[in-house]
Amino acid sequence: MFHSSEFFIPFLFLLSFIYLLYKFIAIYLINRYYSQNVKKVLQERQNNIQSFLDRYSNVVEPSLQIEILSLTACELLDKIKSKQITSEQVVITYSLRAATIGLEYGLIGDVNFEDAISEAKKKDQDINEFDPIDLPPLHGLPVSVKDHVTTKGLRYTAGFMKCATLGKSPDDCNFIKVLRDNGAIFYVSSNLPQGIGSIESYNNIWGRAMNPWDRNRTPGGSSGGEAGLIASKCSPLGIGSDAAGSIRIPCSFCGIYGFAPTGRRISLKRTRNLRVHDINVAREINCSYGPMGKSVEDLILVSKCLFGKFTDVDPDIPPLDWNEEKYQKAFLKKKRIGVIYDDSFCESFPANRNVIMEVAEALKRKGHEIVLVTENWTEEFVLTGLPVMQSHGMASNLMKTLEGEMPESFYRLQVLLSYFPNVVLKFFGFMAKFVGEARFGKILGVLVDRNLDEFYKAVFKKEILKDKFADFWIERKLDALITPVLPFPAIKHGDAELLQGLIGNTFIYNIMGMPAGVVPIRKIREDEQYYSTRFKDMAAKKLKSLVDGIKGLPVGVQVATWNFNDEGCLALMKEIEEEFKYHDFPKI
Repeated sequence: MFHSSEFFIPFLFLLSFIYLLYKFIAIYLINRYYSQNVKKVLQERQNNIQSFLDRYSNVVEPSLQIEILSLTACELLDKIKSKQITSEQVVITYSLRAATIGLEYGLIGDVNFEDAISEAKKKDQDINEFDPIDLPPLHGLPVSVKDHVTTKGLRYTAGFMKCATLGKSPDDCNFIKVLRDNGAIFYVSSNLPQGIGSIESYNNIWGRAMNPWDRNRTPGGSSGGEAGLIASKCSPLGIGSDAAGSIRIPCSFCGIYGFAPTGRRISLKRTRNLRVHDINVAREINCSYGPMGKSVEDLILVSKCLFGKFTDVDPDIPPLDWNEEKYQKAFLKKKRIGVIYDDSFCESFPANRNVIMEVAEALKRKGHEIVLVTENWTEEFVLTGLPVMQSHGMASNLMKTLEGEMPESFYRLQVLLSYFPNVVLKFFGFMAKFVGEARFGKILGVLVDRNLDEFYKAVFKKEILKDKFADFWIERKLDALITPVLPFPAIKHGDAELLQGLIGNTFIYNIMGMPAGVVPIRKIREDEQYYSTRFKDMAAKKLKSLVDGIKGLPVGVQVATWNFNDEGCLALMKEIEEEFKYHDFPKI
């Protein structure tokens, strides 16, 4: 007797095979198409670089180049305005460095050297025609900028191959426009992770960024290319973005200074490639753009140019100008400063712990009161903040945005898990603790797809946590908190997938909307090349594997203050800088 099931099951398998074959061919073809477009973009960039090198390689004397590269942004501006050097010489010098060292280390994105030099010539003419006092603060200074921070004349890819065909931006986002109006010259963009969502900067357009201190390690992410450019003296001053530590982590890995201002004090609007779900992230997690440089004074210079300057272009930003009186008074006040050495979610490497102690001792000698904080905040903020930041669960928004492009290695586990329903993910998270992966299980358990009602429940939970942290701060009468940036130094390429869940130290201050910055302190010593932890999971094994070769890597501290007290945060960072005077750069 004829049974339809005899044909249905084979037919179902056939349909499945055809569908999978279709998906495979579609992915192959779309990636081939993307790759062809990327090749054109890279060839165009290489042609521009070669044309620039042919014209300008011998224009600036080597001795002058060495002097220019040794100066901070503030020192460069003083010399430009006093006509000791020209803006054109500075732009050429840094463009040469970016076109060679920056390219070799995978730190650069797009370039706009020729337009930058033309602009520099005009700035030099202005210096001859006007009183330097009347010129804007950043007049004639070349500034690099993270790829996705929309800048006229530069591509804005966010590390997605599909964006290679968008061309160069015809205009500036609000943030960049304010800096350009203050005299900045934008000449190069910097590398970043695919999708701006990792602590390693690597994508299928600009390639893999390498740490100038050690090629086998990443400069961090997501503003990794920017930190690498400054550390390798390919840029005197840079602009990054920060939604969970993306300025501070790379600054820590590369040994430079960085500052993520109060999120509500600067404007992100008119950034062209913010995706729909990023809007909620920017509002709920307090994403911020901020400066990265060779000194705290450079960070202050940019902050003075930015604060209070968005009133006419962004109604969401309060008109709070830089308060010089508040900044100066901060030096006179004996502060009550909390310090955190470790947390229960991830113990610090010896060097990361030791520099906190050294900074605490230095500040104590200056008369500040040091308060040891033992409360564990990082785990709670990670497990509360991730459901808001990734409200659609494991990599689902990423896959939509990739539009067929293959995800990078630091996303692949997320992508694999994204195919499972919520109940399975929660089960995996529950079972993980029984196989020694309790930390991973906790993170896995909260990264599920949420509907609108569940999303706002996650937001409400986040607001309760913010109140709890604020109560802690107020009850302890803290003026500032000093912590490790991350519990570990620069990681090796390919390690981000396992370790980027341990970013709680930086994530706290985005969720709180508080300003936070990084001050490099010194290099890791030989006697600090070890790591001890009570954990025995995959992350612990990966962290132990980082130990070999960490001697000589930079290590710093994170400084955070109350919301809108950016002046106080930068003042404390300046105090720490003056105590330790770290301004070392790798010899490249």
